[in-house]
Amino acid sequence: MKEVFSNEDDGGINNCQTVFVDPKGFADAERIADYIVKDKMITINLEFLDTKVAQRLMDFLAGAMRVKESSFVAISKKVYTIVPKSMKVHYEGKKNQKKTILEFEREE
Repeated sequence: MKEVFSNEDDGGINNCQTVFVDPKGFADAERIADYIVKDKMITINLEFLDTKVAQRLMDFLAGAMRVKESSFVAISKKVYTIVPKSMKVHYEGKKNQKKTILEFEREE
């Protein structure tokens, strides 16, 4: 059976089209932005982050997404897939989904 998951130090990222990440904090933002720059499809699981940290992380990634003209799909309240401009995706998920972390009111 062919291995589809790699957790090596280099991650084998250059040979992958899709990357799954579970950020531990805002410090992971630059690494994830590098995946966006490299036109990788990225699924981000934010469920283990504080809402403020998750919002800050997504705000940072939004800049890289804008430069690369990427888009994102909200899979659930705290799981997103970032899609490069060159890729087409079809998502059969819920259309009337509850609010995602990106839609919550920010605390001042």
